Amino acid sequence: MFGIFNKKSGVVKEERQPSKITDNQPKKVRVIEDRKPQPKLAPQDAAGRVLRGVVVSDKMQKTVVVAITRTRIHSKYRKGFKLTTRFKAHDENNEYHVGDAVIIQETRPVSKEKRWRVIGKA
Repeated sequence: MFGIFNKKSGVVKEERQPSKITDNQPKKVRVIEDRKPQPKLAPQDAAGRVLRGVVVSDKMQKTVVVAITRTRIHSKYRKGFKLTTRFKAHDENNEYHVGDAVIIQETRPVSKEKRWRVIGKA
């Protein structure tokens, strides 16, 4: 057993000795063939955040702006306040209008700012 003596604290710190590998011990082999293939997901089934909000603008073609309002509590003053985030969401048939409560889901980028699509009315 080897050790290092610390002069300030007077503590002997033990060091581990390197383990010796013998030929008799079986080696660990990682088998890749046992893994099951993962099923391919369709774009609408892909996991993504799902949020509920209100349409605040429908002036663009095939796009609506959805406002998500959430409440937070201030860490110091413990007062509640509202935070509003606006997302541009894809609306293929232009069926949602200002004031509609909708559910949006995160998806692959559709354009420069659109990363959400409208699933349906809330």
